[in-house]
Amino acid sequence: RSFSLTSTQDAGNRKWSLEGPVDVVGFDVARVNPLLEATSDLSTTRFLQYAGEIPALTRLDPARVSIRVDLMDGSPVRTLRIGGPARPGQLCATTATGREGPVFLVPEAPFAAWLRPPRMRGDLPDNVFAP
Repeated sequence: RSFSLTSTQDAGNRKWSLEGPVDVVGFDVARVNPLLEATSDLSTTRFLQYAGEIPALTRLDPARVSIRVDLMDGSPVRTLRIGGPARPGQLCATTATGREGPVFLVPEAPFAAWLRPPRMRGDLPDNVFAP
């Protein structure tokens, strides 16, 4: 599932809102600022590769989460793709937009809440057999 957010500046505070009609039940836009803070100061503990074909075991194609940032200053679009776990507490990630490029590790904690897609109306509950 994908959706877009747009921001406005209000009295020094950045406010986010969903762009266009989107069916994401219970999505809290307050989760956006912590995510952007984590990605703006992102660092890696280890590169798994600097170049070459991205291995399937990284779960980066398709990614579990893709974060695309379009800045208003005209700078190039930036994309961060988050994939599967590499070791406890760390996930595979890349800034490549294709099937080749760098793969590195990022901490799981800032992205944990984003690894599940938002619920839509009509989705089954997580445990359909729960009493």
